[in-house]
Amino acid sequence: MDDDWTELTEIEVRVTATDRLDLHFEHRDALEVERGSWSLCEYLSRHATVEAEIAGLTLHGPVLTVGGDWFQLPTALVRAQACTAIRTGQRAAHRAPTSPLEFRQALRHLAGRIPREVVLVGGRSMIVQVEWVAGDFAHIRSQSRTELLPLAQIAAVLGRVEIPGG
Repeated sequence: MDDDWTELTEIEVRVTATDRLDLHFEHRDALEVERGSWSLCEYLSRHATVEAEIAGLTLHGPVLTVGGDWFQLPTALVRAQACTAIRTGQRAAHRAPTSPLEFRQALRHLAGRIPREVVLVGGRSMIVQVEWVAGDFAHIRSQSRTELLPLAQIAAVLGRVEIPGG
């Protein structure tokens, strides 16, 4: 094999090296285009576990389900964009199931049931009962008074979380 290289002229060696370099960068460009189309939750679905920092808390566990803007751990429904950092564990053998539900729709499945701990983006945590969920806010009950809570302020809902179809 080395004999083949010795027979090449200096120009042929440079052209071959340039061709290989071009192939390397074409492959890299194609990978960057593919990566550019990934969403955060789609990427998380490829990993067995995650550790997410949210408003001063660290939540960790296996990824059970992902939606377009949220992911489900055994004890939390997490709005992905509310995370300040996410560390992924090993790649999963199989992707976590995906759900067509948006965060507000997943939160609706928790409404009207048991009180939940809701963690807000600013770090405040409160025990509330989510009575119902509208397009961009939740109607909650806390200590026998009702409040409206913008969904953009909800970072995570803690407690055992089961989203149907997830």
